[in-house]
Order: sequence, then structure tokens, then C-alpha cells
Amino acid sequence: MEKLKHKKYFSFETKITLGIVSFALLFMGLISYLSFLNYKKLNDEMLVKHLSLMVSMASLQVDGDNQKLLLTRTDESTDNFKEIQKKLQKVRSSVKDIQNIYFMRENENKDIIFVVSDSGIDSTLLPHFGDVYTSASPFLKNNFSNINNLVVEKGLYTDKWGTWLSGYTPIYDKDNKKVGVLGVDMSAMDVITQDNKIMYLYLITFLLAGLLASLVGINLSKKITKSISSLNNMLKDEKSLEIFPDSNDEIGELKNAFETILNKNNESKIQIEERLLNETKTIDKINKVLAIKETEIAELKKEINSLKKS
Repeated sequence: MEKLKHKKYFSFETKITLGIVSFALLFMGLISYLSFLNYKKLNDEMLVKHLSLMVSMASLQVDGDNQKLLLTRTDESTDNFKEIQKKLQKVRSSVKDIQNIYFMRENENKDIIFVVSDSGIDSTLLPHFGDVYTSASPFLKNNFSNINNLVVEKGLYTDKWGTWLSGYTPIYDKDNKKVGVLGVDMSAMDVITQDNKIMYLYLITFLLAGLLASLVGINLSKKITKSISSLNNMLKDEKSLEIFPDSNDEIGELKNAFETILNKNNESKIQIEERLLNETKTIDKINKVLAIKETEIAELKKEINSLKKS
């Protein structure tokens, strides 16, 4: 007959430890994740408000009537063009978060073209008047004609110059006629860097919480397994509860209860042993009396037999 193969199981202490640690990690992971999402949402809302304010401030420096005077690339050499570009440079340099600032309009083919622009990356790469903004975001391409109020794109946008959070506002002339759109780009690196810092902070907090939960789980599981081991010893008639952990909580109360039960059990055993001893003594006395009676009966039988013979 083949011997039964014994399956290997985790010890009770290991199961308790794993259970506590798993629950703590799951709980802390969920809290950290939700906290990070909440922070990111608030941070994104704050960035949108910040960019909206910068776009509004920049639009005050752009004169729609002067923009209308720029008609061809040759106008880049005019004082009007240089003055407009100087104002854009002043706005960009005065607000450190602004990376690019540019004025756009549509040409006869409905293409978005640059009119005047300034950038903090490389001035030699600045687009010229009339250059088509080929890498404009889908939002800008689809909504350029309908931008009648300040708007900030949802989420980050990447083009050949980098990754940005962009905002736009329409520019009007003195007759309240829309002459183009002013665009402002904020570098996304600041946004990403800040998000990463917070994410690392939450990750560290999560790991520290996991370590603390592990230590607590190990300590608690040891207390429980010691209690069970002590109870097992008690059931095996071992009178010592020395391995039972001392504490001022429910575990300590459980130890006291076990000690009370064990003491009562021992007292009951002593009483039973005393009763058995007394009963044994009584039986011994009865046996002695019976032995004497048997001897007397035997002698009496002998006397009867002697009388019969005579």
C-alpha cells in the first residue's frame, strides 16, 4: 500500500502574518493611490488657473489693431512688428513659467499661421510670419475659429518643440472684431517633475507603512501562536503556562482565564485522588474483615465435622 503523501502547508503563524501584512498593504496602497489622484486633480486645476491668469495678463500686451497691420513676411522688419515682438518677449521673461508665446491667425486656406512669436528655447528656431503651424494640437486645429473666450487645453500636448500645457485667448481690434488668437505654452517638465516627487513621496510612505505592518503582524501572530501552543500544553496536562505571552490586553486576560481553568482542573484532580485513596482504604478494611470472617467460618466448619464423626 502506497504511503500517503503529506501536503505542505503554511504554519498558522505564517498565515496570520501574511494576512495582516496583505491587508495593511492593500489598505495603505488604496489610500496612497486615492490620495495621489486627489492631489493630481487639485494640482492640475491649480495649474489651469495659473495658466489662465498668465494668458489673460499676456493678452493685455497685444494690440489687435497693430496686429492687423502685419500682412506679409516683409513686415518683420517694420517697427510695428519689432514692437509687438518686444512686448511678447517682455511678457515671457517676466513670467518664468511661460516658455512660448505666439500670435496666430488663419490664412485664406484656413491654415493656422504664425504672425509674431517668442520662445525661451532657441530664438533662431522661431517661426516666421506666415509659417503654417503644422504641429498644432488637434484641439487647436478643430477649434481655432471657435475660440472666442480664454481656454486651456485638457491635459498635456507634445509637438516637435516639447511637451506643453497650452492656453489660448482671442484678440480683438477696436471694433471688437476677432483678428487672431494668442497662445501661451507652459513647459510640462515642471508639471511632470512635481507629480513624480509626490508619487515618490507616496511610494515611500506606502513602503514604510508596509514595513510597520509587517512588524506588527509578526509580533501579533507570535502572541496568538504562543497562546495556542500554551493551550495545547494545558490540554496535555502540562501545568506550566510560561510560554504564554504576558500582556495587559485580551491575550493577558486569556492567559489568566487559562490559568484559572488549569488550577480548577488540578484541584478537581486532587479531590478525585483523595476520594479514590479514601475508597481504597475502606475497601482494604472490608477485605480484612472478610478475611477474618472466612477464617472463623472455616474453623466453625471443622468443629461441625468433628461433632458429626463422634
